[in-house]
Amino acid sequence: MPRFTPILTNFTAGELSPRLEGRVDLARYANGCRTLQNMLVHPHGGAGRRGGTRHVAAARSAAVRPRLIPFEFSETQAYVLEFGAASIRFFADQGQIVAADTDAAITNGTFDSDLSGWTAVSVTQSSGRAAFAASGTLTQAVAHTKTGVEHVLRFQVVAAPGIDSLVLRVGTTSGGQEILSDTTFSHGRHCWSFTPTASPMYVQFRQSAGTPDLDNVAFIDDGAVEVQTPYGANQLASLSYAQSADVLYLANPNIPPYKLLRLGNARWSLVQIGFTGTPSEWAVGNYPSAVTFYEQRLYWAGTPNQPQTLWGSKNGDFENLTTGANDDDAVKYTIATDQVNAIRWLSPGARLAIGTAGGEFVAAGSGVDEAITPSSIRIVRQTTYGSKAVRPVRIGNVVLFVQRQGRKVREFVYAFESDAYVGPDLTLLAEHATLGGIAETAYQTEPDSILWAVRSDGTLLGMTYEREQQVVAWHRHVLGGSFAGGAAVVESVAVIPGDGRDELWLAVKRTVNGSTVRHIEFMTAGLEDDAAQADAFFVDAGLTYSGAPATTISGLNHLEGETVSILADGAVLPDTTVSGGQVTLPVAAAKAQIGLPHTWVLAPMRLDGGNPAGTAQGKRKRIEAVTMRLYRSLGVAVGPDTANLDMLSLRTSADPMGDPPDLFTGDVEVAFNDGWGRDGLIVLSGSQPLPVTVLAIMADVKVSV
Repeated sequence: MPRFTPILTNFTAGELSPRLEGRVDLARYANGCRTLQNMLVHPHGGAGRRGGTRHVAAARSAAVRPRLIPFEFSETQAYVLEFGAASIRFFADQGQIVAADTDAAITNGTFDSDLSGWTAVSVTQSSGRAAFAASGTLTQAVAHTKTGVEHVLRFQVVAAPGIDSLVLRVGTTSGGQEILSDTTFSHGRHCWSFTPTASPMYVQFRQSAGTPDLDNVAFIDDGAVEVQTPYGANQLASLSYAQSADVLYLANPNIPPYKLLRLGNARWSLVQIGFTGTPSEWAVGNYPSAVTFYEQRLYWAGTPNQPQTLWGSKNGDFENLTTGANDDDAVKYTIATDQVNAIRWLSPGARLAIGTAGGEFVAAGSGVDEAITPSSIRIVRQTTYGSKAVRPVRIGNVVLFVQRQGRKVREFVYAFESDAYVGPDLTLLAEHATLGGIAETAYQTEPDSILWAVRSDGTLLGMTYEREQQVVAWHRHVLGGSFAGGAAVVESVAVIPGDGRDELWLAVKRTVNGSTVRHIEFMTAGLEDDAAQADAFFVDAGLTYSGAPATTISGLNHLEGETVSILADGAVLPDTTVSGGQVTLPVAAAKAQIGLPHTWVLAPMRLDGGNPAGTAQGKRKRIEAVTMRLYRSLGVAVGPDTANLDMLSLRTSADPMGDPPDLFTGDVEVAFNDGWGRDGLIVLSGSQPLPVTVLAIMADVKVSV
């Protein structure tokens, strides 16, 4: 009988569609997998188990779906914002920002429509701080237009020569009719609340003594007042954002444009933008839904009443939309097409890419390399696929966007041969992966280039993407735990830079101890190449104990009643159940990784070759042995399917008895536990909390002619 020994050298085609089972003639067939679950495809070609997810905090509410938004203030300061449950909370440095052991959050209790009454008006600035006139009265106050609703002001008095205290007053006119007087405040930060009895009312400050020093009297947060907004859980999905310096601009068609300021020491404020020259068309129910920066302008687009209109601020003056004939004046342009196509997203690059419901456009100045001005702008349609309202990802000179129905991810890239932009389908070979539609995306640059996507049913998808190396590899990720009898549900993702790598943050919904919970987590590296075996972290919603050897590990209340996996000092211990927020180990451990188990699966496509009469497909065959080339791996089982797996013994004679085996690197051959059949399938899998990286698979196969 003929014998052949195929080698699978890489998995850079990722998980392929079941509809490609017969396409052995396809060049990418041999590099693809029937199943690639909880495995990351590396651009080098191998596939490694994804790291576990580390528990950071419970979401603010178990009943409300959160939305995660990234915010990068500087090279050393990056944040994840959790929107939802009538609040915005902040996470950084792999933890939650807290103040005095409580949430550092913007919150107002209900986020209903009555809480949109604060508006920000212009405040005379001096050295970046709110200025006081010579009389000691704030030149322009902050107006409030709602009555009967308690509101909060945060402000700061900075020590200055001649200033002893300030008096806070509330009046029905900006001239200063006083309702509250003789209230003095010392130097430092203050918080004060009141319930307005008239509309409008104005908050004012007055010096009680001394001469003002404009450089040293300031509102906290550079003049920003804490403002409440009518965000609701059902509105978060369409939230878009753009970032410049320390300002995060938010847009949603149902709410006014807002800016979120990063202001140090975990103090934040959400401020409705008081534009100079705000377009008259903007009003309640008709606000923009897309926002970005391009060529020193802040662009807004896609109001419900003018879905094809684009507004750009004055050049270098982001909150000024005053139009005019000068080149630096604000820009307004309406895309003229044969049908109404709402603008869904904006993405800046060499050109401003614009995604609409009916096609994709680029905007630029009228001449070659000419900037956009009020008198020089061209917006030209390039493709007609149509876009979904999902934030696109720009990678180099390529924009990745989700097509209108949510099933396809396309490149939007310039093609020299046609002198136009094209939109190749990146899901063509894996159309099954996006079943149900993509709801959200995020992009990770380090250590590998991966587009992350949340499917509408809560499945987490990854696509390793290296255009120069022709790597487009989809992989699916099923997190540990369950929800309502099914898999755990991923509801939102965000990526921020971390220490040496980008961090993928997730909002996850599970059933724990019979109740619905929502957790904020981030995906770990699993195990760095230079890290010790005991540092391996391959559990979900997990935590690490590190200290004096102990058998009782507490702090696991978020997993009460759940069965957890344990890696103790590099050794796998039996699974156990969390009771009273703790677990008891059979042996003391100085370092323990504890969390929910998850299963990884790597199943290559059907093997082919070796038949002198033609293809081996459909012929009876037998896989007699399989050799796997592994890198720093343990806990690998192999067989013809997931129900028939044999665990590899990777312990060597050099491993001391009583200690866990060392991570294995090299080739290991095993006799294959399968008989004659027509499929020729190989499955590798495991669920122990251990690292796995598969570099190649070689099989010894007999074929019946």
